[in-house]
Amino acid sequence: AGDMLTVDLYWQAQTTLTTDYTAFLHLVGPDGQLVAQQDQQPLHGFLPTSQWRPQMIIADRYVLTVPTTAPAGRYTLQVGLYDLANGQRLPIARAGQVVGDSAAVATVEVQ
Repeated sequence: AGDMLTVDLYWQAQTTLTTDYTAFLHLVGPDGQLVAQQDQQPLHGFLPTSQWRPQMIIADRYVLTVPTTAPAGRYTLQVGLYDLANGQRLPIARAGQVVGDSAAVATVEVQ
């Protein structure tokens, strides 16, 4: 608790995107509550998602501060993209099936 958490995400579009999406990284506590977050356009808007080309890999860094009041336990990092204009998140699909609107990318042990 109280430490900074640096996360490098790697994005890869499968098709051409027409919307400039905003990314989010959420730290979710063992009770399912949001503890910390960072929302930003990938690369701080330097290369908007509408300019991504299929199969291009985009490296993007996020930094979260774990609150000093965060109780010990296992936390989940959730990531996703949304349209800032209307708040609508992009769906997450696995094996052709929509499984939600965010993906768990890691677990973090807070002490």
